Amino acid sequence: MPFEPFATGVHLDPGVMPSTPRRRGQKKVGLDYERRVQDVLGAIYGERFLRSPVIRYRQNGAARRAIPDGLLYLDDSVIITEVKLSHTEDVWEQLIERYLPLVEILCPHHRVRAVEICRSYDPARSAIPHTLITSLHHKPHNGLEVLRWRI
Repeated sequence: MPFEPFATGVHLDPGVMPSTPRRRGQKKVGLDYERRVQDVLGAIYGERFLRSPVIRYRQNGAARRAIPDGLLYLDDSVIITEVKLSHTEDVWEQLIERYLPLVEILCPHHRVRAVEICRSYDPARSAIPHTLITSLHHKPHNGLEVLRWRI
C-alpha cells in the first residue's frame, strides 16, 4: 500500500525500539551487516547519526510507526538510510514511498535524501530508478541513491 501524504502528528519517539527475536541463516547475516553499518556510522558521525529511530504518526485516524535503519544529519541534509545485504527493489516502497514523506514533515528545513546501503550490487537485478553513489558526502541526487559498502 503506497504511503498517503496526509500523515499527521509526525514525531520521533525518544523511547527504545522493542527488541526483535533471534534470527538465523540469511536473516541473521543481514541483521549482522545492518548492525556493523550502524556501528560504523555511529562511530564516524556520533550524535548526528540516529540508529533505528522510531517515527510515530497518524494516518487515516490510525496510529502507525516507521523505523528506518538510520537518520544521518549531514551538513544541510538529513539522509535516511536503509541497509540491505543486496540491492533490492523492495527498498523503493520503504524509502521513497514511506520514510521520505515522513522525514520531510519532520525536517522541513533540511534537504532529505534516501540512501540504500548494500553490501552487494548488481544493476541488472533492478528496474527501479536510482543513482549509484560512492560516498554519503556526494552531491545529493533526487530519488533513490544506492551506496555499495563492503564492511
